[in-house]
Amino acid sequence: MKKIIVLFSFILIFTSEEILCESNSRIPRYTKPVRKINPGMLPWIAGLNNGCTTVLISDKHLLTSAHCIGKKLDITFLNTKNKIKSKVTKYIINNNFFSASDRPKYDIAILELNQPVSIPPADIDYAKCPDLYNITDLMVAGYANQQLLQLASVSWVGSCNDEVYFVSYPGDSQPGDSGSPLFYRQNNSFILGIHVGKFYQDNLAIQYKLSLTFNRNFIEKYVRLEKSHDIYYPIKGTSLNTQRWNSTSASASTSTMLCILITPLILAMNLP
Repeated sequence: MKKIIVLFSFILIFTSEEILCESNSRIPRYTKPVRKINPGMLPWIAGLNNGCTTVLISDKHLLTSAHCIGKKLDITFLNTKNKIKSKVTKYIINNNFFSASDRPKYDIAILELNQPVSIPPADIDYAKCPDLYNITDLMVAGYANQQLLQLASVSWVGSCNDEVYFVSYPGDSQPGDSGSPLFYRQNNSFILGIHVGKFYQDNLAIQYKLSLTFNRNFIEKYVRLEKSHDIYYPIKGTSLNTQRWNSTSASASTSTMLCILITPLILAMNLP
């Protein structure tokens, strides 16, 4: 068994909020082989105005990668019947992302929209090992050119781990896939994790996914999700501990944002 340790280095850059992190390099998405998704399918996968991906988990809350966060965040739901644009008014980042030695495990942020959207969100499945690896119809999805949603089937890599997920497929992921979901479908769509980064082993791209199970306490501390019989708002979200949320309404002329670029350094990880 080959052992490789995957470490991530962080470059911290203070820059104007008008310039979002890696905004010029995030447009590419999952590479072939992929399946094109017809309009109306997976409408809960949306695009951020900086090129990252985000996923709807309630009528007004979304998940994305913490390193995608900047000021003046706009959301576009591209695979709905008609494009729906919305503004992010508040966000909260897992505080461990700034302090923990293993920061990629906490690379998650919650976004709150300025108003609810009538789009069916995805459910979160807080699956744990060993049941996690019984889920075999794994998928990832992203936008090829910010217009066309593409989907790829992936497989688990290595031993089961509740803290981080490693998956792969014959294609590759790109910087624009940050925040995109690892999910499966069983009547509804269920999210397991979000895309953080990748590395290569034997010329195979292996994707690193943040575990929503591992970040469950963070999610439930700041959002209460309630199932509803309302067909337009099937999962309603309420923000909690709102005094700790950050506003996106700061002045562009005076504020700066922290741009965090993640560079994977491969040293070790248990893989077959």
